Amino acid sequence: MDALSQRALALLTAALWVVAACTVAWCVARGASGADRRLDARALVLAGQAWLQRESPYDAEAYSRLWEQELQSPRPDAFVFAYPPSTALVLAPLALPGVAAGLGLLDALNLIALAFALVLCARLGGDPAPREWRGAARAAALALAASCGAISGTLLIGQTSLWALAALLWLWRSSAADELRTSTVLAIAVVAMKPSLTLPLLCFLAVLRPWTVAWAAALSLAVCAIVAAATSDAALPIEWLRAVAAYAATPANAPAELASAQHLMARLGPAVPGWPLVLAGALAAAAVGWSARGMRERDALDEHWIAAVALSLACSPAHGYDLVLAAPLAALLLRVRPGAWPWYGLGVLAVARPSALGRAAAVLGGGDPLELERWASALGVALLAIGACSGLVLGIRYLRPFSLLTHARVA
Repeated sequence: MDALSQRALALLTAALWVVAACTVAWCVARGASGADRRLDARALVLAGQAWLQRESPYDAEAYSRLWEQELQSPRPDAFVFAYPPSTALVLAPLALPGVAAGLGLLDALNLIALAFALVLCARLGGDPAPREWRGAARAAALALAASCGAISGTLLIGQTSLWALAALLWLWRSSAADELRTSTVLAIAVVAMKPSLTLPLLCFLAVLRPWTVAWAAALSLAVCAIVAAATSDAALPIEWLRAVAAYAATPANAPAELASAQHLMARLGPAVPGWPLVLAGALAAAAVGWSARGMRERDALDEHWIAAVALSLACSPAHGYDLVLAAPLAALLLRVRPGAWPWYGLGVLAVARPSALGRAAAVLGGGDPLELERWASALGVALLAIGACSGLVLGIRYLRPFSLLTHARVA
C-alpha cells in the first residue's frame, strides 16, 4: 500500500471512529432520561435489599412492605421479582449503601457492561479483517452495534439485559477454546441475568459443551441451597417458580405485548399458547449445537452462534429491551457475504431499529406505531432465526452468512 493509500485509509479510520463515538454518546444520552427512568431497576435493587434483611423477595407481602418503606409508594402489581435466587444474591451488594445509592450503582454497572459488550462486538465484527483494515472494521462494527435501539431503552429502565449481553459475548468468544471454568461462570451469568431467554441457548450449549451446562447447573443449585439456608427458607425454589408464574400472568407479559415471534402467534392465533414455540426453539437450538460439535473455525462457530442467539430472541418471551442481544448480529454485518443480505440485513434492520420502521409504516399506511414496532421486531427475529437455521441445519448453503464452503471439523 503506497503512502497516499495509507493516508486515505488513516483518514477513513479516524472518521469511522468519530462516527462510532458519536453513536455511542447518542445511545447513552437517550438512555439517561425519560418517563420510565429506572422503572425496572427499583425491583432489582429492592430484591437485593430483601436478602440483606433476610427476607425473601418472592414473598409478596414482605416485598410490598419493603417497596412502600423504601420508595414511599405502593408496589404496582406488574412489579414481581421473578429472577433466580442467584440474581438477588448478586444484587445484594448494590443495596448495602441504601436503595437510592444502589440505583446509581446499577446505572454505573450497566454502563460498564455496555462498554465491555461494545468492545467485544467491535472485535467480533472487525478482527477477521486484514491487518491494515482492522481499525476501520472495528470502528464500523462498534457503530453498528451501538445503533441497536434497544440499548437506550435498557439503560433507561435499568434492566439486566446488558449484563447478559456482555456474558453472552464473552462466552461466544471463549467457546472455541474449551475453557470450562470460564464458560461455566459465564453460562451461569447469562441464565441469572435473563432466565426468560435462556432455554434455547442452554440447549445449544448442552449439546456443544455438555460439561459447561452440567457444572453451571450444579453450581446454580448450590447457590440456591446456600441462599435458602441463609434466609431460613427451605421452600425458596418453589417460591421462585410461583413468582415466575405470577410474572408471566401480568398484562405486560401477554404474548401480544412481546417483541419476539410469540407476538406473531398471538396475532395470528390468539388461542395458541407460547410454550410450543419455546420448545421448538429449544429443539432447533440443540440441532444447531449438534451441527457445531467439533468445529474450530471462527466463521463456522460464529454462524452457529448467530442461529442460537436468533432462536433465543425469536422463540422466547422477549421484550423490546431484550433485543440488545441482537447487537453482535448487527456488528457482524460487515462480514456477511452479499448473498445472505436479503434475509440477514433485513432481519438485523428490523430488530435493531424497529421503532423507525414502525413510525415509517404508520406514516405510510396508518396504524399504531407501537404495534407496528412490535410487528417489525417479531418479523425481524423470525427472519433471522429461519435464515440462520436453514443455512446450517437444513443444509441450504446459499443462506450461510459467511461462506459457501463446507467447514472442517476437529475429531
